Amino acid sequence: MRRVTGVLLLALWATTLAAQDSASTGPARVTYVVGGSYYINKGRQDGLVEGSEVFILHGDSTVAQLRVQYLSSHQSVCQLVEGNPAIQVGDQVRFTPAVAAAPVTHNTVRGTTPSSRPETGLLHGRIGARYLVVKDGAGNVGYGQPAADLRLAGQNLWNSGLGIDLDFRARRTTSTLSDGSTLVDGRARAYEANLFWQRTTSPWRATIGRQFAQSLSALSLFDGALIELDKQRWGAGVFAGTQPDPDLGFSTDMKQGGGFVGVHHRQATEAWAVTTGVIGSYFKGKANREFAYVQASFYNPRLSLFGSQELDYYQPWKVDAGEKAPLSLTSTYLTGNLRLNRLVSLYGGYDTRRNVRLYEDVVNPVTQFDDEYRQGAWGGIAFNGPRWRIGADGRSSFGGPAGTATSFTATGGLYQLTSFGLGVNGRVTRYTNPRLDGWLYALSAGAQLAGPLHLELNGGVQQENEPLAFPTQRSISWLGADLDITLGGSWYLLLSGSRENTSGNHTDQLYSSLTWRF
Repeated sequence: MRRVTGVLLLALWATTLAAQDSASTGPARVTYVVGGSYYINKGRQDGLVEGSEVFILHGDSTVAQLRVQYLSSHQSVCQLVEGNPAIQVGDQVRFTPAVAAAPVTHNTVRGTTPSSRPETGLLHGRIGARYLVVKDGAGNVGYGQPAADLRLAGQNLWNSGLGIDLDFRARRTTSTLSDGSTLVDGRARAYEANLFWQRTTSPWRATIGRQFAQSLSALSLFDGALIELDKQRWGAGVFAGTQPDPDLGFSTDMKQGGGFVGVHHRQATEAWAVTTGVIGSYFKGKANREFAYVQASFYNPRLSLFGSQELDYYQPWKVDAGEKAPLSLTSTYLTGNLRLNRLVSLYGGYDTRRNVRLYEDVVNPVTQFDDEYRQGAWGGIAFNGPRWRIGADGRSSFGGPAGTATSFTATGGLYQLTSFGLGVNGRVTRYTNPRLDGWLYALSAGAQLAGPLHLELNGGVQQENEPLAFPTQRSISWLGADLDITLGGSWYLLLSGSRENTSGNHTDQLYSSLTWRF
């Protein structure tokens, strides 16, 4: 049943499956765009960490710069730092692996050369049509889901300083239940719908409408207004608004507001940044959560450090209701990467964050394992060659679905082996917790067959032993293929399929999408 739950999450997110397997060997691409979040098919095992900078390319031109916010093994979710927000599924991504860049604020990239700066004054966007079919081999669950989406964005339109950011999606899910009846669910959602003003030479930016706050620690989507001042060495901002309901409908029940201030410094070989702020959310006039946060980072060619900490304040009535103290440290995150030389790098971290928006677009044993064992401390070593990479790490986990656990992982990859760019990537993980122990194996291979045509095959096996369960032995296997084609820089076609086998039953997923970018 665990796998079926993952499949349902896949449908709810109207997934884009291109190259989103757990060990992607193909070129780095944007695989999904929703609101202010941009998903790419590279992650921790590909040399990214939270705070890494990645760049979106259209041909030879850089059109946007992103910052990695959350990671799984080979997938990342990013936020826009600078550039055109009309980033499309299929766009190429460039980044430097192994040593990650430090998080930066919008203004720290103003040293970019004019030839690499994004276009302004034009509307960009996409129109897409998608279709997903998921079928449980036992006949218990099956559904089809057509979907359509519209993305429209532009900045400094007509040289007025005004910009627009719209992201609308609609889908219709028809489910066939075990008794033969059908259930139809149609939804249309606005992930982003706002107007903003910012002159090219002005440090001020004002945004009103549904938006994602990129400078605020734990705040994501809200309906309201945000005013930012972004100077060369420091920045500040204030916001106020309401939180949409769980189904993304407009709601005034949860009101929230706050502010932040930060300082930053960036040179060609070294950068650092510190941001702190306060945020409060109130449900029907009563405090829901009030907290302060700080984020700090440092980067040079040998060392990359990133940390964030939240401090919650509990009002007296909450303390009397059972909270331990008026102040409580929450959501600690620390990570570091030390490059000893051109070949060897060391990395480690510590993570107590309760809620992290990780990839749930594609749920297979690898991505689910990384989610369950995320909280904890870890350390490892990586060896990076021109066309190969091997690494090993150990992790001590706590909290989350896995509880107390230990795991050891070895990874390896070979890249650009032929003129077709053949790549192979593998992973082996041994893990134990008080209830069970198991092994996880994953392998993928991909190649650029001809021009814009890319094919990737992926699969794996997970084996678990749980003495107090019946049966005590469990095995899950999966196999998938992704074929994507980019035509003329405007059309992107994706065909994807996978089968997952669990205890003699299987689940098939078939997905196709066609997107026109303008």
